[in-house]
Amino acid sequence: MTISGKAFVCFLVAISVCLAAQFAEQAAAVPVLGEESRVSENTNKIQSVEPSSKLEGIDLECFACKAIVEAVNWAWTRNSTEKHIESIIKDACILFKIEDTNVCSTIIPLFASEFFPVVAETALAPENACGFIGVCPNWVNPEAAWNVTLPPKPTQPAPAPAQGKADLRIIHLSDVHFDVDYTVGLSTDCGEPLCCRPPNPVGEPGKQAGPWGDYHCDSPKRLVESALSFIGSLPQDQRPHMVYWTGDIPPHDVWNQSDSQQLQALWDTVGMLEQSLPGVKVFPALGNHESSPVNSFPTPDDPGNPGAWLNDALAKSWARWLPEESLGTVRKYGFYATEPVDGLVVVSLNMNACNNLNWWLLRNQTDPAGELAWLIDTLSDAELKGKRVHILGHIPPGKNDCLPEWSWNFYSIITRFHETISGIFMGHTHKDEFQLFFDTSDMDTPVAVAQIGPSITPFTNLNPGFRLYDIHDGDFTVAESHTFFANLTEANADPTTGPVWKKLFAASEAYGLKDLSAASYNDAALRMLNDTQLMQTYWGNRVKQGPHGPCDEKCVRSTVCGLLTGRSHDKSKCKDLSLAEITAFELSEKLC
Repeated sequence: MTISGKAFVCFLVAISVCLAAQFAEQAAAVPVLGEESRVSENTNKIQSVEPSSKLEGIDLECFACKAIVEAVNWAWTRNSTEKHIESIIKDACILFKIEDTNVCSTIIPLFASEFFPVVAETALAPENACGFIGVCPNWVNPEAAWNVTLPPKPTQPAPAPAQGKADLRIIHLSDVHFDVDYTVGLSTDCGEPLCCRPPNPVGEPGKQAGPWGDYHCDSPKRLVESALSFIGSLPQDQRPHMVYWTGDIPPHDVWNQSDSQQLQALWDTVGMLEQSLPGVKVFPALGNHESSPVNSFPTPDDPGNPGAWLNDALAKSWARWLPEESLGTVRKYGFYATEPVDGLVVVSLNMNACNNLNWWLLRNQTDPAGELAWLIDTLSDAELKGKRVHILGHIPPGKNDCLPEWSWNFYSIITRFHETISGIFMGHTHKDEFQLFFDTSDMDTPVAVAQIGPSITPFTNLNPGFRLYDIHDGDFTVAESHTFFANLTEANADPTTGPVWKKLFAASEAYGLKDLSAASYNDAALRMLNDTQLMQTYWGNRVKQGPHGPCDEKCVRSTVCGLLTGRSHDKSKCKDLSLAEITAFELSEKLC
């Protein structure tokens, strides 16, 4: 069978961008921000943007991507076979030193086996192929535009619940990235995307995997067990009633994974949670790493339902925490709603419906699996009954990993139902962050804040961490957010004692918040522009006191822009910041 080379390039560049960005040094120079992007602030319409200046690195990457499209087109017009095009891509991977020969030789067939059925019926021009995955910035696909239908507010809404005491406690775990093959003593600088594991050699002095982990590698099992054991031993006044677990279980060895390995990581982590937190309800959200290959999340409408193996396994493993009536949508596409406490509905979304490296979306980007329509119905029902909603997910919608059409529709939903939504909880970035949403009628009034939880994995240059939320009874808003961490350097220096988990900060005290409302977080973000001490406090907390340098003036403006941006490809809140430099910052921060 021959394929459409016009779309196949997405496969190559998705791999190259994912690997290059995923394993880049997260602390490297964080650039700045300046010009306003030309987007419509008051509508859910994305407008084309012409960059005012060229950033050399981005231009070269975009140029290379388009050149690869043309090269594959040339092979396609000559009726090349799948194996031939696989060979072209593998050779390009090796030639351009995207990764070493071993990684290039294994990752290409892994992705090709599932990617060919998609590209066989999909044709993309070079600019569309490279724009879809974010290599060429400021790309808008006019054929992908779509809008959800939002219902009017009810004429007689249910009475708003009164705010009670902060008696409900919720742990937020994210991005465990548990590596069963992590081996103490192996090299941390092996020349591959992920080290500290076979077949890497023993490391040179100063570059050996430590007993409890390494800043350039994923979590050894004992690190995950240590974190969960600490949570399970918290004193009575801090012991959690529930856990929000926002995805990404397997390690970053994306060139060397299989369905069985991904499922083993899932079941192993579920087992650790049950052992350390018996009787505690866990509410999971699906990450982008749970699939094999990574980022591969077909919808139920794709021929043969190739995602059923994962969705069925999720339903089976999550059934210990979720009622049967919530599992139907898990089997459909990994999302669900449940009411664990009277008056509180927990909604868990599959954010891979907006993942720009999920090539299955090349078939159809319009509300994959009907998830947003379902979300609107769920929120409408809660609104009518006077209930409050917590939304869980993995990829924050303001990151450019999230396709703009989906992100902007989601943003409109948050604005419409912000009085019903008491909390939004995300992961993916590995950092301790937040992200703001503003009323779309003026893009000035803050209406919601996404709490972005820190990772357990120390990858890259981070200390492991998690959050504990105090939640008000009644309206279920967040009363306080406590971040806990362990210093990995200290843990490895005294391996018998192991990690010492302790509270790093409480958000209200660290950032001078009157409360944890969107308005208070917005005030803090704006103060960071001129308050050097506040910005450096946030910067250190963001990486859980990992080995990062200080945040300079350019970094400050870039970081604040990210805090104010809850929808992707929209920099309307960053009026004094350069569009090209914003894009550079996003690429340096990108995770896969």
